[in-house]
Amino acid sequence: MIFLLLASAVCSAQEFAIVNTHSTEYKIEGPESATISESYSIKILSDKGKMYGYFQDYTDRFRKITDIEVTIYDERGEKVKKLRKGDGLEVGFNPSYEISDAKVFFIDPRYEQYPYTIEVKSKLKLTGFIGLPTWVPRPFFNLSVKQADLTVSYPENYEINFREQGVKIQNEKANGRQIATFKVSDLAAVSKKVRFDEFYKAQPKVYVTPAKFNLDGVVGSNRSWSEFGNWFLSLNSEPFVLKEKTKVLIDSLRGVGSDTRTIIAKLYQFMQNNTRYVSIQLGIGGFKSLPTEDVEKHGYGDCKALTTYMKNMLASAGINSNYVLVRAGKSVPDAIADLPSNQFNHVFLGVPLEKDTILLECTSQLSPVNYTGSFTDDRNVLWIKPKESKIIRSRVYPFHHNVQSMKTIVYIDSAGHADISIESEQRGIFFDELMIYQMAPSDYVKDYNLKKFSFDDFSIKDFRFTHPQQSEATFVSTFKIRANNLLKKAGDRTVMPIVNVNPIEKHIDKDNVMKFYSIKRGFTLNDETLIKIPEKSWVYNKPEPIKLQTPYGSYESSIEMLDGKMVIKRKVVIFKGEYTGENYAPFNEFFQKIERLENRKLVLNSKT
Repeated sequence: MIFLLLASAVCSAQEFAIVNTHSTEYKIEGPESATISESYSIKILSDKGKMYGYFQDYTDRFRKITDIEVTIYDERGEKVKKLRKGDGLEVGFNPSYEISDAKVFFIDPRYEQYPYTIEVKSKLKLTGFIGLPTWVPRPFFNLSVKQADLTVSYPENYEINFREQGVKIQNEKANGRQIATFKVSDLAAVSKKVRFDEFYKAQPKVYVTPAKFNLDGVVGSNRSWSEFGNWFLSLNSEPFVLKEKTKVLIDSLRGVGSDTRTIIAKLYQFMQNNTRYVSIQLGIGGFKSLPTEDVEKHGYGDCKALTTYMKNMLASAGINSNYVLVRAGKSVPDAIADLPSNQFNHVFLGVPLEKDTILLECTSQLSPVNYTGSFTDDRNVLWIKPKESKIIRSRVYPFHHNVQSMKTIVYIDSAGHADISIESEQRGIFFDELMIYQMAPSDYVKDYNLKKFSFDDFSIKDFRFTHPQQSEATFVSTFKIRANNLLKKAGDRTVMPIVNVNPIEKHIDKDNVMKFYSIKRGFTLNDETLIKIPEKSWVYNKPEPIKLQTPYGSYESSIEMLDGKMVIKRKVVIFKGEYTGENYAPFNEFFQKIERLENRKLVLNSKT
């Protein structure tokens, strides 16, 4: 089905640039030495393809650009300019909360006479690596590729694992070396109408994984997840030293006979209150933790350091725990379970107990015990255990855990304007929104909140939020809103929408052009809205109660009149799922029924 979506998008795609040729060579000398050479020619067709004319790569302690040559040709094929390494700009790659030796090298051709052609030749030297870049010859939308190839050259006695998709491998031997070649041609441009997930999954690509590697003198192996896990443990198992006050705290918790869960919760809260997250990416620091004593001394650390600190405190309390490596992000490609390699960018902690496992996100000062949220949920992760590391599935938050309950009161004056009060309680994955409110700048929060509501003309008069119990993944927010002209005149009658401050569509990824619906996490919405209509009005067309029950979820709503007030109740349950192909039509029918119900209008008549 992914390929059908892609084929449909190809037919309507516009080209912004054309790759004429693109040759890439990985020349591997051993576990810690390799060269990446590239030579490519791209025709830039318009300003929309301008980004494809930039050269950009990153460098760090183990990765250096040794040569770069950029040549620009005009529409007639005549050389306009040539740029070299000295014409580029290298800047520190240092986002907030990160200490890093990584830098971005960038060359802007500074040429905008379209169309033009840019030819690039570059060479990159690696003096330590865990893996080699995944080869994706068509990495962007609206980009066509006439011809591209990858050559991987390595010693006969060196082992490389390849995983190819949509492209065939050609093997040969020459001069004591093995040579693997991959070629593609005539890849048409793909429209951005396709979601990136589908686009990336369908791309021809090659994963290149060395069986043995060496980073900063530490030898590791990708032959199995167990061996890769042992390498990670070898970097993060040095002796640790805890401060005396920390030892006293741990001894006091154990001394009063606290149960294991209480000890875990108390130590986790202690860590959250005394540390903060700072990413450390210096040298091998991207994989090796800071010493625990440094974390306690300075009060900060990256995900590895804070997780190791928590792990060490638990060990001091006699509680075993395990690192869990994960590719974190709300919507990222899943790690490939049968391809042992470094596919991860984050680590958290798992504490196995007799009947279940407690998960601890050690970089967050807000997350409660056993809450890791959409950052690491429902994906392949590596459970690290000496000689027994293995891929497991991370926690799934089901629809009955992901609940948003809203109580809304609407007062409509005689002019048709409304004062609206909203109280929202959110738990499960909906708890993630608290991170935005706690961490984002006030201007961002203001704009974010304005996008939550769909009234034609409104303003937010007041907004507040609370996290009542730090131990619970539940928070409460309140809004005071002024909505102008909520009531509309239609002849001698007045029309108003069924006030819905929590539209279902904002929780669903849909595209009716490409014909798909995606619900990555099931959810439940419970809403109750009380509307005080003008005194001299009455509801002419009070809708009947509705109840829909389908394999995809359910929808219930009712409207009652009580002492001049209208009470609207709604409960929505949507199950997790990808609805494309033959599943698209029935889900679309269900969703369209909901949309029609959500868009109903109430007609008010005057009592006079």
